[in-house]
Parts: sequence; C-alpha cells; structure tokens
Amino acid sequence: MKDIVTSWRNTNILKRACCLVISALAVMLLCNHNSSSAKVHSGTFEGNTRWYYDTRTKTVTIDCKGRMEDGGQHGVSMDWQEWYLKAEGVVFKKGITHIGNFAFENFRKIKEVVLPEGLVSIGCSAFENTSELKKVYFPFTLKKIEKWAFDGSGIQSVSLKHVKKVVKEAFSGAKLKRVTIPSGTSFGSYAFCGCDELKSVWIEAGVKSISRSMFSRSGLRTITIPASVTEIGEHAFFAFSPEEGKLKKVTIRSTRIKKWGKEIFGKARKDLVIRVPKSKQKEYTKALRKGGLPKYVKIEGM
Repeated sequence: MKDIVTSWRNTNILKRACCLVISALAVMLLCNHNSSSAKVHSGTFEGNTRWYYDTRTKTVTIDCKGRMEDGGQHGVSMDWQEWYLKAEGVVFKKGITHIGNFAFENFRKIKEVVLPEGLVSIGCSAFENTSELKKVYFPFTLKKIEKWAFDGSGIQSVSLKHVKKVVKEAFSGAKLKRVTIPSGTSFGSYAFCGCDELKSVWIEAGVKSISRSMFSRSGLRTITIPASVTEIGEHAFFAFSPEEGKLKKVTIRSTRIKKWGKEIFGKARKDLVIRVPKSKQKEYTKALRKGGLPKYVKIEGM
C-alpha cells in the first residue's frame, strides 16, 4: 500500500514539474517573440537629422546637431512616412537648435513632446494638426515660435516666459485652456484665435499691447487688461455672433490706452459688461463706440 501511495505522489510531483517547465518555456517563447517583434527603425531626415522609431514604445527619437531642415508639407520625409501616424511620443537628443517647418505636422497620435534645452526656435507648422498632443515642455532657451506652429494642436496650457516672439496664428485653433502672457514677449495677430476651450488668460503687468484678433472667437469668459497696456488691436476679442460670444466681463485697469482698433469687442454678447477707470470712462466710451462697440454693451466706471 505504501508503495502505491509513494508512486502516486511521485507521479503528481512529476506532473507538477512538467507543468512548471512548460510554463517557463511558454514565457521564454513569448518574451522572445515580443523582443523579436519590437524593432527600432531608423533613417535620415532631410540630410542632417537622424531619426529612430521604436515600435514597442511608439516613440520617435530625433538626433540633430544644429538646425533641423524643413520637412515636406503635410508631414514627413518619405522614409519615415510609414510610422508618423503610429507615433505617440517625440524625444529630442541635445544639440538641436531649430525644429524645421512642417516637421511633425499631422502626427495625430503624439501625446507629449519634451523640447530640449538649447532649442532656440520652432518652425512654421512644426506641430500643426497634432490633435492628441496635450503636453509640451518648452525650454528656457526657446526664443521664437513661428506661425501655425501649434495650429489645431491639442496642447492645453502654455507658459512662454522666456520666449521673445510668437508669430501670428502660432496657437490658433488649439485646445488651450490656460495661457500666461508674459511682459517680454511680442505676439503676432491671431495668436490664440479660435481657441474655443480657452478659459483662463493671465496678462502680466508690463504687457503694452494686445495684438489684432489675438483672442478672437475664443472661449474666454472674463479678461483683465493690466495698467501697462497702451494699445488694443482690431478684433482683439471679436466673436462670431452675439449668440455665440463667450466674453461676459472685461476689466480695463489701464489709463494710458491711446490706440484702439476697430471692433475690438465686435459682435459681443448682449450681457457683456466692460469696466474702465472712472477717470477715463467718458474718453474710453467714446473711443470704443467709435470703433464699433454695440450700444447694448454696458461700460461702467470703477
């Protein structure tokens, strides 16, 4: 009887050992399959730039010393065209100083971009139509952002403290929710036009002008214009129509505005209230009405 029990136990132990060996072999085969299927593809982008695409991480890595050349419009050089609709991230090695025009246009799945220190400028349409792009880390060295650079992107917030120049329409149609306007940065016209999800804008003290159509057709509900502003451009806060307009409250703290563009608050909603310094109420009211401010908009002294 003992021999039978011992034999039964030995048989079970052998079965368990076989199962463990089979499981281990399956894991090894799976790992080997994954490692063999994960590949890094590479090529040269317009001469001076080497790119690498990792199929496992779905990340494009850019290795460029100096200025990256422009890409073809609507995206990419032919040898990496297979991957640009699959990439979810872009990483830059140190050494790049300029991102070329159209370089990552229509990379619709990228979610995050980390721009390296040493980068000085971003080219025209470089990240246009990157609708899934939520986060972009701007380096302290960045000085210039060209037109349409982030047009139609999914970027949600920007702080441009060290940037000297933002060219027209750089962020038009983006999914921005928060923007800080620093005093040392010049903004071209239509910079944030059509940003219909924009809810918060902080204009720093020291800012002197608000450019033409800078926030037209945006989602802003309220805005405070600081005491340093001396000029507000044409259509700066223009809306599609009174029914579609979002802006409800404007506070103008400046007493030094000398240049008023036409229809700054054109087609404003009917419950818009503009608050101005009491000492300038008459002067500012005259200037705004002359520029086309609808009579139904209230102008209050404060």
